[in-house]
Amino acid sequence: MNNMFYLAAAYGLFWLGIFAYTLKIQRDHRRLEQQIATLEAVVDDLRNEKE
Repeated sequence: MNNMFYLAAAYGLFWLGIFAYTLKIQRDHRRLEQQIATLEAVVDDLRNEKE
């Protein structure tokens, strides 16, 4: 029965790691979307200056 404890602990840690990784990816995705929006605004401003 002692092995079942380790199996359950490893299973829990695995899913905790997956959850943490998913949150990190989500945070990075939001940051990249903000950076893209900023770059698009800069490019639009530069295009408007040329016209």
